[in-house]
Amino acid sequence: MAKQTKFGLLVKKSLNWKFTAWIVVWLSITGFSWHLNHINIYKFVPPDLLVNQLYHSGSEYISLKTIVAIFSHLSSRGIVYHLLFSGIVTIFGLSIYLIAKEKYSDRIAAMSSMIAMLQAYILLSIGNFDYSLLSLIALPVIILICSWLHPKHGKSYYLLLGLTLGLLFCVPYFWAMLIFAAVMARSRLKVLFKHINLTKKIFLIAPSLFSIALSTTYSVRRADYHWLVGNIQNLETKPSKLLDGAVEAIKRLLVDFDPSTSPKLPLIGLALVLFSILSFYLYIQGFSSIQQKILPAICLGAFALTVLGLSSMYFIILAGVIIMSINGVAMLLQQWFTVFPKNPFARFSGIAILTICVLVFVATQVISYIELTKMS
Repeated sequence: MAKQTKFGLLVKKSLNWKFTAWIVVWLSITGFSWHLNHINIYKFVPPDLLVNQLYHSGSEYISLKTIVAIFSHLSSRGIVYHLLFSGIVTIFGLSIYLIAKEKYSDRIAAMSSMIAMLQAYILLSIGNFDYSLLSLIALPVIILICSWLHPKHGKSYYLLLGLTLGLLFCVPYFWAMLIFAAVMARSRLKVLFKHINLTKKIFLIAPSLFSIALSTTYSVRRADYHWLVGNIQNLETKPSKLLDGAVEAIKRLLVDFDPSTSPKLPLIGLALVLFSILSFYLYIQGFSSIQQKILPAICLGAFALTVLGLSSMYFIILAGVIIMSINGVAMLLQQWFTVFPKNPFARFSGIAILTICVLVFVATQVISYIELTKMS
């Protein structure tokens, strides 16, 4: 008998010990999809709940409606369809679990499998892109960011976790942020892509690049610069009301991202919000001396111009967002080089995709400035 490969033995062991558990998962997904249409979601999340009030315009309610619509669509199908559909999702989750189990603990493998199954379930069950769906597609980016964290940072990573939890009720990407916080557990993913062969690295990192490209193209197609710049440009900029103007600008950037008030996806998007959070975390840690000099200098300069009446509060917020976003992208690029230290094709593709992301962000700002100039 031929000697079994390590992966083959792992598959056999997992099927022997956990076969019953995966069957239960399969049947549970089938039953959940079949019966959820009969559940009144308002019984669990009433419209007047504090979460809805903190969301200001009910962004998370829109995400809930999307999920309910998905399950309603599935509930109209037969039981055979649900069994096949749930089987595909379960097999996908099992594959992720087996790959992660080679190097990581059961908890990390289970978390990776859960995220993969959640994405597959939603992506396969609905054809059109929605706001909550887009945030779920971007989850691989979150995993990549978490993989950068290392135990040498000590307890300081709790600062990043605190910022994330603080933003849970301020941005419309509640579910993605919640999973981000869950991944940041004590046994977090650490250096996820190290010590894994090239094939599995590509398998794990490709969705992250796809997420960045998708978020960028989706944002450009929606022409969100009209909404974003139009909302912030009209803020109060008198010296006596600078604080109120700053609070209002932050509120519009973080809270008013709601398609019920504007049918356009925010320009910054989930990826740039995460980049900004991570960049602020790095700024506090002092990992980049250049960042510590540039960010305060530009923001203070914009603030001085605002006080003198030569600028507006919009440019202060915009300067900070751009700098933090670029720092976040640079961090992601550095992690990409760590994943592929000797592969020139992979390095070039990583640079190209991230460069396109940054160029599109800058281009939309230039276009918005031209449009505003024409209007004025």
